[in-house]
Amino acid sequence: MKFEYEVLKMKVFELPYVYYSFAKILINKGNITEAISILNKARKELESDLSWDLTYDNLKLLEDIVNMIYKYNGKQELNIFDLFVLLKEPNIIRFKHKDEVYELISKKVDNIVAIKFKDYWFKDFKDFLFKVTLNEQSICKLYDEIEILKK
Repeated sequence: MKFEYEVLKMKVFELPYVYYSFAKILINKGNITEAISILNKARKELESDLSWDLTYDNLKLLEDIVNMIYKYNGKQELNIFDLFVLLKEPNIIRFKHKDEVYELISKKVDNIVAIKFKDYWFKDFKDFLFKVTLNEQSICKLYDEIEILKK
């Protein structure tokens, strides 16, 4: 039974990695459209996973997927995870949760791009995602309730 559990766990948790790897192969073969479609599937899986299983590995994979999607297909419906790309350079992003508007500022500080939220600084966007809560909920759990406001 433990073996079956481990196999099932691997199938469920590794699916985004499989999608990502397959998409890289498709990109190398020049099939960008299909690769983007598969990357979007991986992204949706990971976004959902992060709402209950926030790990560094999942965040790193999601960051890689979002970066690849932007590299080959810049137009996106924005959500909180697009900020992996949008906060890589100095920027100001506003987002809304429920009826409250928040502001994120990315700024170059000593060879890194630090993130300021409220009066707190974070070393990068992953650090922000690990530490920030709204209404006592991880910001990752609220990803589908957050609206990125356009400039």
